[in-house]
Amino acid sequence: MKTRLTYIIRLYAVILAMFAVQKPLFMWLDKAEDPSYSAADTLAVVAHGLLLDIPVTGYLIVLPLLITVVSVWTGRPLPLRRLASFYYLPVAVLSALAFVADTSLYPFWKFKLDATIFYYIDSPKDAFASVSVWYLLVRLVLIAACTA
Repeated sequence: MKTRLTYIIRLYAVILAMFAVQKPLFMWLDKAEDPSYSAADTLAVVAHGLLLDIPVTGYLIVLPLLITVVSVWTGRPLPLRRLASFYYLPVAVLSALAFVADTSLYPFWKFKLDATIFYYIDSPKDAFASVSVWYLLVRLVLIAACTA
C-alpha cells in the first residue's frame, strides 16, 4: 500500500511540475514580445498558475488513483503500468499539443489559447492558410518531444 501511495504522490508531483515548468518556458519563448519579464514576474505567474494547476492535476490523476484503489481493495497488485499507459499517452499528447499550440498561436493572436480555437475546427484550411509547411513540421516535432 505504501508503494501505491508513493506512486500516486509522485505522479501528482510530476504532472504539477510539468505544468509549473511550462509557464516560465512560455514566457521565455515569448520574450520577443515583452523582454521586461523579471524573475519576480516569472515566480508570480507560476504561483498564480498553481491555483489552477493543482485541481487540473487532480483531475488528471483520477483514473490512476481509481486503479490504485481497486488494487488495494482486491488485495492483489494490478498491472498498473500497463493499464495506465493507455491513459498516460493521450494525456501526454493532449498536454503537449495544448502547450505547443498555445506557444505557437500567441504571437499571432496576442492572447492565450481559449475556446477560439474551436472555431477553426470547422475550417482547418483557413487556420493553416498563412502557415508554412516547415512551421507545422517543427510544431509536430515539438509536440512529439514534449510528449516523450
